[in-house]
Amino acid sequence: MATNNFGLTDNTSSLFHQPPGFRHATGNSSRLDWGGDLDFTLRFEQGFLSIVPSALFLLIFPFRWFYLQSKPRKAEKYGILGSSKVGTIFLYALLQIILLVLWAPNNQKRNFQPTTIAANTIGILDAIALGVLSFLEHRQNIRPSSLITLYLLPSVAFDAAQCRTLWLLPRASDLITLPIMFSISVGFKTVILILEVIEKRSILLSPWNQASPESLGGAINRSVFWWLNELFVRGFQGVLDLASLWPTDSMDSEKLLARLDHFWIKTKDKNSKHALAKAMVRCLKWPIVGVSLPRLCLIGLRFSQPLLLKSVVSYVSRPDGEEKTNIGYGLIGATALVYLGNAIIKGVFNYKRVRLMTMTRGALTSIVFAKVITVSASLAEAKGSNTLTLITIDVENIGKGFQLLDDIWASPIEVGIALWLLYRELSVAFIFPMIIAGLCTLAIFKLSPLIGEAFATWNKGIQERVSLTSSILGSMKEVKLLGQTDRWGKDIQAHRVEELELSKKARILSVYRLVISRISTYLTPAITFGVFIVVSHRNGGGLSVSTAFTSLSLISLLSSPLSLMFTALPQAAVTLACFARIQEFLVEDDNSLVTASNQTHNAASTELGAVNQSAGSAELERSRDNILTLKNAFFGTKEDGSLITHGLDLKIQRSTLTMIIGRIGSGKSTLLKGLIGELPTETGCVQRSFVETAYCTQQPWLTNTSIRNTILGPLPFEARWYDTVIQACALDRDFASLPLGDLTVVGSKGISISGGQKARVALARAIYSRRDVAIIDDMLSGLDRSTEELVWNNVFGPRGIFRQYGVTVILATHTTRHLRDADNIVVLGDDGTIQEQGTLESLNLQNGYVKSLIINSKAQERSTHNPAIIADNASSEVSVTASKASEQEEDMLRKTGDVTLYKYYLKSVGWKDGISILILTIGAQFCVYLPQVWIKLWTEADAKHPGDRTGMFLGVYLMFGVLGLVFLYWAIYYSFIVITPKSGAYSHQKLVDVIMGAPLYFFKTTDTGVTINRFSQDMSLLDIGLSPGAFLTLFGFVSCVMGLILIIISLKYISAIIPFAVLFLYGLQLFYLRTSRQLRHMDLEAKSPLYTHLLETVSGISTIRAFGWTRPNMTTSLNFLDVSQKPFYLLNCIQQWLQLVLDLFTSGVAILFVGIAVSTTTSPGSVGLALLSMLTLNQSLVTAIVEWTELETSLGAVARLRSMELNTPKEAQDDQTLVPENEWPSKGEVHFDNVVASYSPNTPSVLKTITLKISAGQKIAICGRTGSGKSSLLLTLAGLIPLTSGTITVDTHPTHLIPLSLLRCRLNFLPQEPILFPGTVRSNLIHTCCSDPSMITALRTVHLWDLLLSRGGLDADVQSLALSQGQKMLVCLARAILRKGEGAGGILVCDEMCSSLDDETEGLVRHVISEEWVERTVVEVVHRLDGIKRFDVVAVMDGGRLVEFGAPDDLMGRENGFLRRLIEGRG
Repeated sequence: MATNNFGLTDNTSSLFHQPPGFRHATGNSSRLDWGGDLDFTLRFEQGFLSIVPSALFLLIFPFRWFYLQSKPRKAEKYGILGSSKVGTIFLYALLQIILLVLWAPNNQKRNFQPTTIAANTIGILDAIALGVLSFLEHRQNIRPSSLITLYLLPSVAFDAAQCRTLWLLPRASDLITLPIMFSISVGFKTVILILEVIEKRSILLSPWNQASPESLGGAINRSVFWWLNELFVRGFQGVLDLASLWPTDSMDSEKLLARLDHFWIKTKDKNSKHALAKAMVRCLKWPIVGVSLPRLCLIGLRFSQPLLLKSVVSYVSRPDGEEKTNIGYGLIGATALVYLGNAIIKGVFNYKRVRLMTMTRGALTSIVFAKVITVSASLAEAKGSNTLTLITIDVENIGKGFQLLDDIWASPIEVGIALWLLYRELSVAFIFPMIIAGLCTLAIFKLSPLIGEAFATWNKGIQERVSLTSSILGSMKEVKLLGQTDRWGKDIQAHRVEELELSKKARILSVYRLVISRISTYLTPAITFGVFIVVSHRNGGGLSVSTAFTSLSLISLLSSPLSLMFTALPQAAVTLACFARIQEFLVEDDNSLVTASNQTHNAASTELGAVNQSAGSAELERSRDNILTLKNAFFGTKEDGSLITHGLDLKIQRSTLTMIIGRIGSGKSTLLKGLIGELPTETGCVQRSFVETAYCTQQPWLTNTSIRNTILGPLPFEARWYDTVIQACALDRDFASLPLGDLTVVGSKGISISGGQKARVALARAIYSRRDVAIIDDMLSGLDRSTEELVWNNVFGPRGIFRQYGVTVILATHTTRHLRDADNIVVLGDDGTIQEQGTLESLNLQNGYVKSLIINSKAQERSTHNPAIIADNASSEVSVTASKASEQEEDMLRKTGDVTLYKYYLKSVGWKDGISILILTIGAQFCVYLPQVWIKLWTEADAKHPGDRTGMFLGVYLMFGVLGLVFLYWAIYYSFIVITPKSGAYSHQKLVDVIMGAPLYFFKTTDTGVTINRFSQDMSLLDIGLSPGAFLTLFGFVSCVMGLILIIISLKYISAIIPFAVLFLYGLQLFYLRTSRQLRHMDLEAKSPLYTHLLETVSGISTIRAFGWTRPNMTTSLNFLDVSQKPFYLLNCIQQWLQLVLDLFTSGVAILFVGIAVSTTTSPGSVGLALLSMLTLNQSLVTAIVEWTELETSLGAVARLRSMELNTPKEAQDDQTLVPENEWPSKGEVHFDNVVASYSPNTPSVLKTITLKISAGQKIAICGRTGSGKSSLLLTLAGLIPLTSGTITVDTHPTHLIPLSLLRCRLNFLPQEPILFPGTVRSNLIHTCCSDPSMITALRTVHLWDLLLSRGGLDADVQSLALSQGQKMLVCLARAILRKGEGAGGILVCDEMCSSLDDETEGLVRHVISEEWVERTVVEVVHRLDGIKRFDVVAVMDGGRLVEFGAPDDLMGRENGFLRRLIEGRG
């Protein structure tokens, strides 16, 4: 029996061995046993192609039927579609009965096989099951039935083959009816298939009729990405936005989190190696299996290609004849089957793989967010923005690992099959490809762990850089005030250079990996053919065209899985390293946190709204029960292990006001954190009868949303209660002065509103939450006197809102004016113990801390009437909005792209380097394709003169291999080691320069998460995607061009389709890119809110847990994640759509080529060369397109960087060229002359015609109500707010002409919020060059050296010191002292630096300033007016105007004057 390469018979023998019970047909019915050349037997068609699919369908049918029975009805009335299905299936069933009736007598008469009756009987059962299942699927499934579609699709094709066989039977009169009825049956089955794939949106019930096209699409629709067509049309015709994108189908983050969390909780040893990776595999086991099935099918289809190549080459070599013509038609059909099948199955595989990658991202990101909610506040503070790299770099690397997961097991199978087929072609010569493949695999196994370690080191460097950048960007106002933009810009860039240096090892190892993966392409063919020639010549044989090109195709297929495996194995190591980093975070601090928010809610915890204001006496008596009890408790430990607070015995009764006071560093904030459950206590007893707490931190935690949403939190809006709250917090007049009122966005860390406004917004949130207990950490310190009095009376006083609703208040404060309103006063000593506690009257009788405060206090008695409210418009000029690309011009740019981006990128690379990489790439690819022509010449020469000049041919072939490998190595090395770090450092420096040089209002109007995204996501895209992607894209396109040239040379007729192919590809890229660019833009921009929310959650975790808002916060996190998943998923899907279209295009070209080859006279060598080029062209196209899409993604980062460079305003002006003398400002004279200032030309003025003169050496106090423009005056002096008109002169020099960096370095600022930057104490004190003794002296001056020395001295990390706000301010004062000695001593500018200090520490600060800045000018914003007389002059601000200016006594003597009203609390 002769069998061709496709398993088809080409003589009269049976295709398969005859199974038991089957009998050969006899007589004239030979067609029943065979169909001529290249035909199936009827026995096979009925026994295998008919019975097997039907049996499988009947086997699965009951399970699907039971599953659908349990589902609710989702469709309306049966309708036309449903009726058509039932009617068609009914008629089809009748036809099956008729066919059985027709087959029965013929079976006895013509001795047909038993399979005939069996096949028709099962066909009737199929029709019945099909009707039942179709009815249920139509009613209770939102999409067309996948089971019915997957059954009918091959069944129709198989029946068509059987129908052809029946029509070819001998024309006996009793057999004429059979093919007719069978043809009708096939037609009805085709109609059923068409009806079953029709979508049902119009008849679905709500909410299923609102589902996405993917959710409603059937198996065929999803396999060929047909559901994306609507998206492409919308993207081509208009501009897409996030709201218009469909949600991901069945990949909700909440469900993914629940599933992964389930398996993670079940993991017994969470510290074991790869525990999280194993839990992830268990979580996604079925999607992983779903990806594996089409991957198995791809193996068979891929290895059909070299067999097809051999058959076509053999066919061309055969003499002409009728038999050859029939075989030619079969080869065309086989080509269509192989190439189209490969394209469609690859599409299914890629679709499943994208879904797996998206699920991986959703599950891991959500579990990181879930962990962030539960970590201790100290760990969250220590981690800071480091968690950001977990959901960016690490999760993305894991997603790539899962994308390549199947290549790890499938590639060895493909390698084994390729070697076996090579053995059939080349005999013992196949050993050398096997040896080379084995050595390369061994080398990759050795490299993979090293690559994983190298990438882990690199990721750590990225984490450190992003963490530093995030810290600096979050404090840009203070960085600019201190004149340290250049210093921190250089430091951030130095971290970038260091990170790129850390990446060098990973890059070099990647170079080795890529070169090793290409050895089989360059060297294996020459070595293998050399051995084969030697062996064959000894046996009297030679190298035939068929053997040569079949072997080359097999070697090409061998190199492809090797390359994939060599990519997958290192990526697996990187993936496991990233899993380890996330796992380390998940198990860190796992059992140490016991928060109140995690305790079981009990009846003792009731919301404020449930408290009746007119409660009876019994309820009032019960409300005095202890709500909190401490017995010998301690909270917090220092770095040396000593306790911060200890031996605490405290009872707090319900509905009382407890005030906690003490010096700075005594542990007040630590105690409050312990009370809300953020700090565990290992000894003593803590009894809480509350679960949720209204908690206000010393530095208010605000989210980057509107003021209203900040106050509401996750709670619903109640208009009356909301109005009551904002009036109590004196925010109503602030809202009236803001352009958008309470809809004004507060900005990152509340940068767009004043410090007092931030405190009152946080307080309003606490009141609005209606919690039984309010714990507030010194929120009064940032308020002016009148606002403080108003807020105190409305909120904390005897008639305040807290008292009215019976709220238990625990307030840590430095103020002494309101101690009389406290039910209990707790005094913390310097050793962290409670020194005193009781009422003011009882403590005043003791000679303790409270009595000393009362004696030393110069505060006047608190006013008892409600003061008037002065408008607060400090920051009304800026309305913060997230940075969005909404302008029409930018929309069109992201839709149509911009070719100048390549020019912009090449500028960072350099033209010389660009040309060098182009030459090296062309050289490397030239040495791949020219040897294929050389093989053609070799085989043709060997056919004419066997063995002649074999050495020459082999030597040249080997030379091309070695030369190509050298070209490849230097091309990759140049791209990865030279160009990528150079381009990365250049682009990062550009970004640093732009951001550091941006004005203050840029940071007010741009979300920090957006800017951080530029430094993290975009830089990673440049490092990992851009330069390597550019090289690999160039490599792929050069390969495509050379392959196409070889095809045209080999078969000239194919050149006729080149113009049409070029036109098609051009239209395809035009159609694709308009949508792709928009999705790419949205993918990256949708991640910014997610990153911002993570950073906000980390910074406010204590507040979130105290309020009991962990679940709403987690819901918000998952919502942001789901939104970011939409463009991420759709972008990856359309990339696979593009690959499918290109595969179909290649399939069409291959079919056309084979059609031309079998119908024209062509040499076997040319056909072999062309088919081999076709095979490599398909791979090259895929490589080029995949890398090109990655390059386009990376170019999106370049576009944003360029946009930021071009569109970000610069605060430095060209006319700022005045460089004062080195001693400037030596006198300290400051003159504001008709100054009008605003943040930007398009915003209202914050200062309005300010004129004042500060003489040399004067001490001036600037006061006014919160938000009156005090801080804006100082910011204008420093150039942070540009002048609209007027001038400011310092020692006769106009400040607007002096370079801003120089101006700020010469002025000495003490900011309102004490900012310590990442690093050591030394790095926070050094400005230019200071010796250690001078730093120690400065720290001794502020009484901090002994404390710091005990915790590590100058080299101690500031984040590990656990300094209080007051202690941080003393460090800032020490820094100011050091700056005074470096040329910034003429003027000291202070922005309410004493707000967080107790009276004793404030006295120390005043003493230091008076001693260190003797006869120097001091400009200070003050809220505490007790010591106003110590200043020479006072400037009173109101509404951005200077309303009073003069000596304190003169202003205080004015009847109804502004200063007098402020002091008296009448604002």
